[in-house]
Amino acid sequence: MIILPDSSREIIVDGKQSRGGYFEEFPPEYAGGIGKEGLHALRDFVDKGGTLITLANASDVIYGEEFNLPVRNALASPSATAGRAATSTSDFNIPGSLLRVYLDTNHPVAAGMPHEIAAFVDSPIAFQTSAPPPDTQRSVIAWYPDDAKDILVSGYAHGAERLQRKAAAVAFTRGKGKIVMFGFRVQHRAQTEGTFQLLFNAIFWGAM
Repeated sequence: MIILPDSSREIIVDGKQSRGGYFEEFPPEYAGGIGKEGLHALRDFVDKGGTLITLANASDVIYGEEFNLPVRNALASPSATAGRAATSTSDFNIPGSLLRVYLDTNHPVAAGMPHEIAAFVDSPIAFQTSAPPPDTQRSVIAWYPDDAKDILVSGYAHGAERLQRKAAAVAFTRGKGKIVMFGFRVQHRAQTEGTFQLLFNAIFWGAM
């Protein structure tokens, strides 16, 4: 089982940000990302029976052609490559708020949890899926309410209507393996105890 933490595709694959911001150079022996070879290895790992779990921005890795799954970030700008570049804060801005999320408690990843939870969200990520190919099964584990007025539980949210009916967590089974994508950090700073069980369940599901 492999869990990818909340990091962008550039950092995971290339080992550094491709644009903007401060990034400290690491010693050569610690520098670099997993590269294209690493992405292909992740895909092969899943196809052979492994489980891959991504947290928040790490879902960028799944959007690429290496996995070729029917999922995208519905909040990405239309011109973004593989749907990875986020929309501007003038259109959508949730800097760290609790949002209402509904769960499919019949799915193993949400087993034993209430139908409704509050998730800590601070990134413009919401999944849009389409019909998968015959060798792939798709599950929507968590989703946002139909009405934007019902989404915010606590904090600030601008553009919450863009989350309406969008998925907050999805899962795919392909080959012998599984992929679980969380659109938010279920373990954020060890403070969001209400969503810890989603991660634990995903780990357990991978071993089933």
